[in-house]
Amino acid sequence: MKSFRLQNEVATHEGADVTFYDLFDIKPSANQEEIRAAYKKKSPYSASRQGQGSVHRREINREGRKAEIKAQYQAASDRFTRLGLINKILLGEGRVRYDSFLKNGFPKWKGTGYYYSRFRPGFGSVLVGLFIFVGGGGHYLAPLFELEETARVPNESKTEAHAGRRIPRRTNLKRRLRRPKYLHLELQPLITGPKKRVVAENGKVLVVDSASNVYLEQADEDGKMREFLLDLDEFPAPTVRDTALFRLPVFAFNKTIGRVFNKAPVEEEYENWKKSHPTALVLMISRFLRKSRPLRPMAMERQQEEIRRMVDEHCGFLSRSCNKNTCSIEKVFDHISI
Repeated sequence: MKSFRLQNEVATHEGADVTFYDLFDIKPSANQEEIRAAYKKKSPYSASRQGQGSVHRREINREGRKAEIKAQYQAASDRFTRLGLINKILLGEGRVRYDSFLKNGFPKWKGTGYYYSRFRPGFGSVLVGLFIFVGGGGHYLAPLFELEETARVPNESKTEAHAGRRIPRRTNLKRRLRRPKYLHLELQPLITGPKKRVVAENGKVLVVDSASNVYLEQADEDGKMREFLLDLDEFPAPTVRDTALFRLPVFAFNKTIGRVFNKAPVEEEYENWKKSHPTALVLMISRFLRKSRPLRPMAMERQQEEIRRMVDEHCGFLSRSCNKNTCSIEKVFDHISI
């Protein structure tokens, strides 16, 4: 506490960056003999300042003379006292502690004591932290736990169906059969033996065969009970790209700056189509639009059908932009320009 108070007084009266060593005009590596010599050199100077009032007495007004002389005496006395206390600290065990605070920083006075200034996150920092914690970690762990829970139900059904017996391993007959290289067939494992039904916790009926395959027994659209294979490989494991920490910035980029750099899907598809579309289609559409040679209604209707067929064949993206039944040639060319 004494070192902190002295450092604050030195910073107030001598300068914000002035240390005990600066006040003695010595280096931090000075030994005790150098410290004693510096103190003796500073002490007479500080004591002589007590007589500065007599030197300037003629320049001081009569009304403020006594008050100013008293203030000068008090300032010189306080400075001399500080020098003595600093000398004791630098010559004693407190020097090591002072050097440590000088290197790492001094605490500041805050009403009731000296405290270090610590980082206090604001509202924005809290929001960013919550977004990283919830949108990153939480959004990643939730699907992961759900995937583990999904895998738990079939595994428990296998154990319950086999009733403590050794669960047979699922074999792949493709490894055991020799087939020609040009033949690509997916062979399913041969399933023999009875099937056992197990009721899960959620009330669903699961069927386990002798090859440890688990099926979900459920009615289809026609009301017939069917068995659907539960393959855990069909459930992809969550990745960082599936979290809000990644998807939300990408979504914001595509909605703002990305619109300038990225073309719309229809425009990209049209650019690719324009490089490979047949010349006959361009000539036919251009001739129809210019209407340089008027056609009879029946011929015009047939030509519209032919153009629509060719457009749907060579640029199928236009059929997604407007309804095929109500899409006229003019509406088609609202999306493209040749």
